[in-house]
Amino acid sequence: MRKIINKTEELGFHVNFITSDMGSGNTGLWKLLGISGNRFSKIKNYIIHPFDSTRNLYIIADPPHILKNLKQALLNNGILTISDDIVRKYNLPSNKIELEHFKELINIQENSELLLTPKFNMDDLKCNNYMKMKVNKAKKMFDYDVGCTFEVLADENNKPEFITTAWFVKLVCKWFSFMTSRYRKIALGKKNIDIYEENVDFLREVINIFTDLKIGNGGFKPVQRGIMISTQSVIDLTEYLITTRDFQYVLTSRFTQDCVENLFSLIRIKNVIPHSLQFTHNLKLIAIAMYMKDIRNSNYDNDDRQYLSGFLDYLSKEKEKKNDIDICKVQETIKIPPFNNNVVPQMSHLQLNSLYNIAGYIINSITKICTTCNKCIQSVRSPIPLRFFVYKVCSTKMLYNTFSMFC
Repeated sequence: MRKIINKTEELGFHVNFITSDMGSGNTGLWKLLGISGNRFSKIKNYIIHPFDSTRNLYIIADPPHILKNLKQALLNNGILTISDDIVRKYNLPSNKIELEHFKELINIQENSELLLTPKFNMDDLKCNNYMKMKVNKAKKMFDYDVGCTFEVLADENNKPEFITTAWFVKLVCKWFSFMTSRYRKIALGKKNIDIYEENVDFLREVINIFTDLKIGNGGFKPVQRGIMISTQSVIDLTEYLITTRDFQYVLTSRFTQDCVENLFSLIRIKNVIPHSLQFTHNLKLIAIAMYMKDIRNSNYDNDDRQYLSGFLDYLSKEKEKKNDIDICKVQETIKIPPFNNNVVPQMSHLQLNSLYNIAGYIINSITKICTTCNKCIQSVRSPIPLRFFVYKVCSTKMLYNTFSMFC
């Protein structure tokens, strides 16, 4: 690895970090390099750069792998326990995050047509060898909407313990967004120094939370070490790139292994388990053609950076045109059924929340793509931008009429 880094630096590139998953071989390398992090010692997340002794070479555990490992830790152990100091600081009703809370959420929504978290189901909690490789399954579990739903259930079913789980889900979701940012809006940068400091303070708080977190019987797990080391490395790298290298902002998605994992997915298209010769040939074809595309149902998010060759782009453009024509044909055949304003379905509070969320999404989408009368839009919008908890001030008929206006 030192030889690769030195040769890369000699070509004029700057190698500032090493990203890997947390397999036994890679954690063995960490140990050899002196990389460490636990409850009773200071985090060591870098080594002296082998090419330039005035710089540091940082170590990062791939955030998508960490998210999968965190999900697996909860599935295997069933419970996470946060420290009493964190409970008091955030005024939480309990210190437990339980797997049973996620199962109960799914069971509550099982027989309902209107769901607060329609993308989250029992399949996302499966932990067989194939399912646990899927990053999107872990992202569905630690999703902002799931956290909001826990808050609604806590209020609706008088279960305050759901508040702690909601807080933890939102915390992990926010952390993952910062660790894999793909857009300037959520990127770490010093254009607004107050926001930058606030975001860095949040990342430091995540390190403190996972340092004292107890998984299962209280043992310190590798996933905690990975979160601590990776988060500290992102903080240090961002500060270095902005202060020393004059970056305006940093897209942390460039620190992940998504580009490598997408390359492996492409190589496996022709041969699921390629031998060395097949791997070499497939890699050569991809390197020459630079034909990188999304792989449906792949284990990782698409890596969205630009590629050199665009000679096959016209194929996708022709496909888009064809799809547009097909959509127009379908729209011509759609017939809107007559709406009876006097018939109002009976709905539970959870269904009302879901309907309100859907109606708000539709109204917001219409305002973005259409020129609509402001008076009409304001008449169906809430004066306060609320996500949930609106059923206490809205009648069933009002919600139903709002939704039906745009169906």
